[in-house]
Amino acid sequence: MLRDKIYWISAAGVSYPLSGEETREVLQGRTGFAMPPAEYSEYVLPLQAGSILRQVQFRARTVTIPLILTQSSRYLLLQDMKLLSSAFDPTKGKGRIRVAISNDSNIATTYDLNCIYTGGFEGDMSAEGGGLTYSKFVATFRAFDPYWYSGESIGYFFGSNPNVSFLSGNTGGYFLPLHVGSSGNVGSAVSVNNTGDVDSWPVWTIYGPGTNPTFTNATSGKFLTLATTLSATEKVVVDTREGVKTVLKYTLSAGTQGSSGTYATTGTNLFSSIFAGSSLWSFPTGTSSITVTMDSGTPGVSSVLVTSGLRYLSV
Repeated sequence: MLRDKIYWISAAGVSYPLSGEETREVLQGRTGFAMPPAEYSEYVLPLQAGSILRQVQFRARTVTIPLILTQSSRYLLLQDMKLLSSAFDPTKGKGRIRVAISNDSNIATTYDLNCIYTGGFEGDMSAEGGGLTYSKFVATFRAFDPYWYSGESIGYFFGSNPNVSFLSGNTGGYFLPLHVGSSGNVGSAVSVNNTGDVDSWPVWTIYGPGTNPTFTNATSGKFLTLATTLSATEKVVVDTREGVKTVLKYTLSAGTQGSSGTYATTGTNLFSSIFAGSSLWSFPTGTSSITVTMDSGTPGVSSVLVTSGLRYLSV
């Protein structure tokens, strides 16, 4: 019988199996792996029965994982408890609960929940809590972001095509459209399919040279234009993710311009360069038609990379 495998990914990125091991196993009774809690607000109208719904919002979730640790000796049990205690340490930052779910063909899909440990691993030395070489715990975690992130994500590369003529822009100038890979059509829209349960917030990385990069979602009617100029040794990262929302410019420090280059670790804030009427838009669920353009690009050098994680209500 196929079983879910559960891991803890520490703040340092180290993976610790919690199930499917001879020495560690997740017991029945785990909670918080399906829907996050929903909260609503309402208001009551005078002299009217009932109330009117104003807003519904998903809140942070709590996850509990019952564990049993088993070793061949008391010493090894205490060492494993010590190892997991260090891995769970919330003062080191957020970690992740990872669930790997296998289908009937034994192909696994992974889902990550960003969270911190909040309790339950203190140790219970009672008869019910364990014995000489085994111990039971109910570890508790708090996910302030209530969504599960799939191991799959949206990812597109837009590169300038040196074989296509410049096209006139709306302002009377000229711009070099960007297209997807070598098979895309210059100036045409690209269909992006968000198969997750909720909106997906992209991260755009723009490699110069170029001016006024613009990302348009024709489906929603929203656009994002940056009133800025990038040299051939600069990139701009627009991070629209919830809780981040930054626009930073970085300078190339080593290598060649593009995703393989090395850039300064500290960026210049360009949030004020967001053009009036623009928004840091997201990919709604379903299919969106998007286009990417940039003025004064250089064929074979100017490019844009967009990545966006898929988010789910449950595993």
